[in-house]
Amino acid sequence: MISLTGRHQMDNSEVGTLVLKKFGQVEGNSISVISLKAPDNAKKEYSKAREAMQKKKYDDVEKHAAKAVEIYPNYASAWQLRGEAQEQRQLNDEASKSFEAAINADDKYVSPYLHLAQIMGSKQDWKDVIRLTAKAI
Repeated sequence: MISLTGRHQMDNSEVGTLVLKKFGQVEGNSISVISLKAPDNAKKEYSKAREAMQKKKYDDVEKHAAKAVEIYPNYASAWQLRGEAQEQRQLNDEASKSFEAAINADDKYVSPYLHLAQIMGSKQDWKDVIRLTAKAI
């Protein structure tokens, strides 16, 4: 066992090969594996959408994310980002549709379940909150 905490800059950083394994029967992902298959032109639009999100230019986020999902409809990460921009603009009905599209594109991608559950919670739709959070867990 090798502790990776408490190391200093001048310490030997060689720890050998690390093998990561899932614990239990976890099926969800913090990134969308299906999104990794997006073509380069869709990835460029997604990258522009992410940059716009950092600058809080939500209209631009939607524009570029919309182009990304037009090119690659299963681009769950782009649907997710589009939903986040819509959420920031309090367009919750549109955001819900975007998060649902992200889930339909990649049902193992956890993030859209959590955002959609939050919107359902604001509507006091507790059945959907329970369903969505159970799926995320």
